[in-house]
Amino acid sequence: MFLLYVNDTVDICSGLSVSCKLYADDIELYSSYSVNMTSQDLNVAIDRLLLWSSQWQLTIANEKCLVLRISNHRRISSCLHPT
Repeated sequence: MFLLYVNDTVDICSGLSVSCKLYADDIELYSSYSVNMTSQDLNVAIDRLLLWSSQWQLTIANEKCLVLRISNHRRISSCLHPT
């Protein structure tokens, strides 16, 4: 029954260059873009997910949320390694 409840979350990615995968009570949002380009689509998808969770009164476990950036640049992102 829970899957029917959350099945419409994949609609938050419509019109964006973001993919959405559901597994049980987990959701995975991911995007790919060139280093020379910037994309706000992932941020938009996250904002839509937050709005969706608010509308359906489901809390998101922030302590379980992760960001993974994969790049061939030698730059270390400060958001992945807080100081």
